[in-house]
Amino acid sequence: MNPRRIATHLNKIKGIRTLINHANRDKEIKANININSFVAIRDERSKEQKKSKQVPLTEKQLLAIYNYTNLKPREVEARDLFICQCLLGQRISDLPKIFKGEYAITLLDDENEVISFTVQKTREEATLYLFPVVKEILERYKQTGFKHIDLLIEDEKIVRRNEAKLNRTIKQVCKKVGLDSDVIYVEQIGEDVVEKKKKLFEMIHTHIARHTFATTVTLSNGVPIESVSKMLGHTNIKTTQHYAKILDKKVSDDMSVLRNLLQKEEELKKPGNNNH
Repeated sequence: MNPRRIATHLNKIKGIRTLINHANRDKEIKANININSFVAIRDERSKEQKKSKQVPLTEKQLLAIYNYTNLKPREVEARDLFICQCLLGQRISDLPKIFKGEYAITLLDDENEVISFTVQKTREEATLYLFPVVKEILERYKQTGFKHIDLLIEDEKIVRRNEAKLNRTIKQVCKKVGLDSDVIYVEQIGEDVVEKKKKLFEMIHTHIARHTFATTVTLSNGVPIESVSKMLGHTNIKTTQHYAKILDKKVSDDMSVLRNLLQKEEELKKPGNNNH
């Protein structure tokens, strides 16, 4: 089960326990329900293990997705929506207002554009650079509309179905592109913490786009974390910092590779190892 769903279920269970406690204390209800035997299972995974499924895509992988052409019309729409998310960093709930043009535009001195709008979840203002690629995609769908994955329709049930369709379809796109490396991640099943393995394309969904924006598009390119927080519409910079921690791990992994290469070079320089 998705860890976020587990957390949601546990929160609901806590709410039920609180309700039962109130009922037990109420003299008129006299519920007398014994809940002492109920013990919620704790998530025993470390912070790093909990984030092991959050795999941001690299710039090379993003370009591979964007430039891939052998796609069905439904897959083209999924790809375009996903690329917009990766370059804007917004939740799926905020894409409709972006595609409808419900934002303020600021023209920069270099004639590029910045857009601002109120984030649906936090009610914070997000300010974003409008990449030319994103601008082209927005203009195209303003003319054609969506025919297969329409997130702009008013019916929330249809939007939820289309969001699920988007997640299924972007996996298909990434499989075609060849994003099939193995990803090791950690889950808790009952009280057992276990390692699991999936192909990268199986791990891709709309929220991975948000992680990709935060790490690959912004933090990796030296954008200050305060600015990234503003772009993501976070209310607290601590929320943004866990993206930086993911980036720190990547830097650590990259440095380990570099360190091994340097050690090999030092070994080659030692007397007796000269092959020339």
